[in-house]
Amino acid sequence: MIVHISSEPLGAFGLVYEIKARLISSSRLTIYGAGFYYPLFYLQLDSAMHGLSKTFSFYSVEFIIGIS
Repeated sequence: MIVHISSEPLGAFGLVYEIKARLISSSRLTIYGAGFYYPLFYLQLDSAMHGLSKTFSFYSVEFIIGIS
């Protein structure tokens, strides 16, 4: 099977589709990154700021790292 790659411009609809796809992809990657790295870096700080003991703060991060 021969696939022809066109060097023609995408046109208005194709350009809008490509921009929309890139925006959705980048927003999903940002949300994933925030959800993945939040527990690793900010859980200890949040628990210390809300009055929990420093020992609990330390072990909560160790638990998260240990299960991943």
